[in-house]
Amino acid sequence: MKKILSIVLIAALLGVVIGYCFLGADSGAQEGVRVLRVYNWEEYISEDDEDESLDIITLFEKYYEETYGEKVVVEYSTFGTNENMYNELNLSKKTVDGKIEYSYDLVCPSEYMLLKMMSEDMLEPLDHDKLPSYMENSSAYIRNLFKGLKTADGSKNLYDYAACYMWGTMGFVINPEEGKVNADDAKSWSLLWNDKYGGTATIKDSVRDSYIVALGYCYRDELLGLKAKYENGQLTDDEYNAKLTEIYNRTDEESIELSGKALTELKDKLYGYEVDSGKKEMAQGKIWINFAWSGDAVYTMDVAEEDGTELYYYVPDEGSNIFFDGWAMPKGADKELAQEFINFLASTNSACLNMDYIGYTSAIAGDDMFYNAVDWYGTYVLVDGAENAEGVVELDGKFYEEVYFGDLSQEEKDKCKNANGTYTLLLPEYDEDYNVISASEETLELYATDLSYFFNTVEEGEDGYDDGYILWTNEKNRQAFTQYPDFDTVSRCTVMKSFSDDEIRSLNNMWETAKVGDTNLGLIFIVLGIIAVLIAAAAILLRLYKDGKIFQPKPPKGWKLVSEE
Repeated sequence: MKKILSIVLIAALLGVVIGYCFLGADSGAQEGVRVLRVYNWEEYISEDDEDESLDIITLFEKYYEETYGEKVVVEYSTFGTNENMYNELNLSKKTVDGKIEYSYDLVCPSEYMLLKMMSEDMLEPLDHDKLPSYMENSSAYIRNLFKGLKTADGSKNLYDYAACYMWGTMGFVINPEEGKVNADDAKSWSLLWNDKYGGTATIKDSVRDSYIVALGYCYRDELLGLKAKYENGQLTDDEYNAKLTEIYNRTDEESIELSGKALTELKDKLYGYEVDSGKKEMAQGKIWINFAWSGDAVYTMDVAEEDGTELYYYVPDEGSNIFFDGWAMPKGADKELAQEFINFLASTNSACLNMDYIGYTSAIAGDDMFYNAVDWYGTYVLVDGAENAEGVVELDGKFYEEVYFGDLSQEEKDKCKNANGTYTLLLPEYDEDYNVISASEETLELYATDLSYFFNTVEEGEDGYDDGYILWTNEKNRQAFTQYPDFDTVSRCTVMKSFSDDEIRSLNNMWETAKVGDTNLGLIFIVLGIIAVLIAAAAILLRLYKDGKIFQPKPPKGWKLVSEE
């Protein structure tokens, strides 16, 4: 009895201590420390336990205290899928004073899930006056797209409820080395159905993403016909996008049936299905083709490059999905603190840190972000420089200035240009600290990509966009193109809508059937027949056993059975 009493007292004491720890911590947070609860994708923000200058959460906490003289703690959690995030929110919701509240102040779903949450009245609207950095630095192209993305009833648009964080496209990462994959084949969704690439490709184990592949393949003739009309000026940007959106959001019975048959056929041609492992398998050379999000494609190319392998990224000519992940505030959020965090992430420094860490493309644009892209991907050349000028280097008794090729005058560019369209340039070579230590003359093919559509941060005026955002690189369909696609690419990409519950059920049924494959009806009857025979045999054996005719134990030798009992 004493032992029981002791156990009860110890348990009670532990309960008091634990309660004090949790309640005390919460009480302290209420008194002197504010708490911001953030729910984001896994590995989707710059993190560094050793270098605080690279850790966004730490930087924000310091910034907030220095700016407002008040401490804030960010409770940062992550999720793996939009659906997991949505379910977690709904499981944690509660009613306070007759109002719904959720357990997070800020979440970062994809556009289709944001639209679903908006339609279910789960989100607080943004106050754009509280987001001066975002409004000043974000791409006008992105903001305009968000204004056009509306709930099914048209009553709400994404711009009023979410601030874009990252965006990108979906396409193929391929390995063209040693003739593995023909780059021209990668310009079409039919690449995956091509028998010569059997067993070398992966697609996403996701009905939404793989449905894009199937629709692009099944309606490729219609899609290519639209593309031709658009390029010939028969369709405007809006008309073309509207038709693409209709096709890539078809969920009628015929479209689902066609897609199911195509995906069933594809099953035996694949290396497999994946969610996150494809980028590693691609970098390791286990597969040659990976259907990927552009951010993962950048990561894959970076890793493969370290081993001397050059991978490439293609968005099929038939069109593809363009996706957005955005910050939004669930009902009951600390709106002031949440919007302060969004605004902090919209600074150029934060955007560059996050892009460098995760590989996806930030919605933040403008001059500083453009020259960050130039530093990463642009072609730099050496030109004659004055001896005492700032930044000039001396090589073999001559003085040179390092200049971005795009900043040269047209006359200077023409002097370097050859009759075949290539350029002969004096290129800098660097040490580990990126100091120029030597130079080499090389002949290169350069590509000029006009990214003005994205890097402008103000609405298009009477004089049009600022057209000075031209990225000159010596590589095509590599990291620069993947992070910053040209307008021709994004013009043939569209957003997939948030499907209804009935549409989701139909798509899930199709997807599960496609992954299992067609099952021969005769085989089903054979299997059922075998099962029936086994059941009948088991019943007969059981009856014989109960009647004492089989499996009865015999008495040991020398023993005599007196009674069955």
